[in-house]
Amino acid sequence: MLPFPADQIHDVDAALDWWENDFAHTCKSLGGQVDGAALVRALVVSIRTIRSESLEARLTLTEAARETGYSIRQVSRWIKERRVPNRGTDTSPRIRRGDVISHKKTSLPHRSPIRIMDTAQDIARSVANS
Repeated sequence: MLPFPADQIHDVDAALDWWENDFAHTCKSLGGQVDGAALVRALVVSIRTIRSESLEARLTLTEAARETGYSIRQVSRWIKERRVPNRGTDTSPRIRRGDVISHKKTSLPHRSPIRIMDTAQDIARSVANS
């Protein structure tokens, strides 16, 4: 079986491309003689490896702010208050992605604006059309 190139692939999209293009081509050339269980295990291991590496990544305050949706000042405050450990130095702080993932802002569902009828003509038109 073609081994997953974990030393070359570091994001899920690239991994999926490799599985779809390179690995699938190799499987096709084998004429269907592939161990399905081994294939699934290899796929899961590759994605878990990428996820683990991603969570271990050390982010700058700017990167952490961008990923969480908070300001750089707020992220800096988390370090100062020891809500997240500083994985860098005092002059060049870094935050492990896995440490701030729980601080990520949740986005509210988009709501369409409610149209308010503000003139007598709008009210009259509404009544006439009902």
